[in-house]
This record gives sequence, C-alpha cells and structure tokens, in this order.
Amino acid sequence: MTDDCTPASGGDDAAEAADPAGLAERLRLTLVRLGRQLRRDDPPGLTITLYSALSTVVDHGELAIGELAEAEGVPASAATRIADRLEQAGLVTRRANPHDRRGVNVAGTAEGRRLVEDRRQRGNAWLAARLAGLTPEQRQTLADALGVLDAAVSPDGGSCAAVSPDGGSCAAVDPDGGSRPAVDPDGGSCAALDPAPSGRAAAR
Repeated sequence: MTDDCTPASGGDDAAEAADPAGLAERLRLTLVRLGRQLRRDDPPGLTITLYSALSTVVDHGELAIGELAEAEGVPASAATRIADRLEQAGLVTRRANPHDRRGVNVAGTAEGRRLVEDRRQRGNAWLAARLAGLTPEQRQTLADALGVLDAAVSPDGGSCAAVSPDGGSCAAVDPDGGSRPAVDPDGGSCAALDPAPSGRAAAR
C-alpha cells in the first residue's frame, strides 16, 4: 500500500480488474466512505430518507405522491408519511393535483430549496478541494472511470460521455452520494481525499 495517490503497480491493477468480486468490494467500500463523509453535512433533524425525498421533489419542481413513491422506491403510503413530515418541517407544500381531483402534489418551499442547494454546494466544495489535490492525469482517469461506472449502473445500459457541470445524473461526483477515488481497500485513504487531512498535503 502506498501513502499517497500513486496508482498501484500494473500487475496489481490487472489482477484486481480481472476479479469483479474484489473490484466490487473495493468500490462498495469507497462509496460507503464517501457517503459517510458527505452525510456529515446533512441538515440536522432530517434522516437520509427524508433528505433524499426532499432532493427528489426539489429537482422535479412538483411531484404527485405516486410519482414521489416511484422515484424513491417506496410504497405510496410511505411516500405520504414522508410528505407529511417534510410539510410539518416547512420544507414542502401540498397542492391540488390538476390531473386527479382526489390526489395531491408536493412541491419544495423556498426553505426546502435553499436547504438542498446549500447542502449540495457544501458537498461539492468538499469534493472539489480534494480533487484539486490530484494531478490533471489523475482527474482525467477519474472522469473516464466515472463514465464507465455510470454505464455499468445505468438501468438502460447508457453511458455518460462527459461530466455534467450542474450535478445532473452524469455528474462526475453526485452531490448527494457519488464516488470517491483512490481509497485503499484495507482502510487507508488518499491524502487528496482524506476527510480529515493533516500533514498529508495533497488537499490544499
């Protein structure tokens, strides 16, 4: 294992790439670590489930309860409870569904939109500071790898040709989750992406 972001030897890389199970384990651990770090900036009082639903509503502008349930992968009854809690917190508001007189839509309030935008800006700033410590070649490698990863996890098998500057589905790093490169599978971290960098000066 190295102490910096220097790639492993070619032989090690080739062996890891040939083992999907081993690569999956390393990727999963990397995503868990990144998610944990980014969740440190989650708004107090909001669970991951509530924040995810709020982000979905804000991104879409307005959603019917059924649409929110589908987007979040939860039953309609659970989506109703989520909307109730977000409304009580003043983060969403209910509106009559113009296409269903018995249904309601939910839309983000000004506070809800501000909260999501602030959370994303802080997450992006944290990531940008770490990525700034990488070399241009390393950032290009990461961008290429993210395109491959996007294609691998896309339901329709599509690929992401470029990094989206607005944090969309093809963003280099999803502001609410995303991927974190160069983390050793045994628990070591790359200095450029160390969540608590000290003397390891890659993230300046």
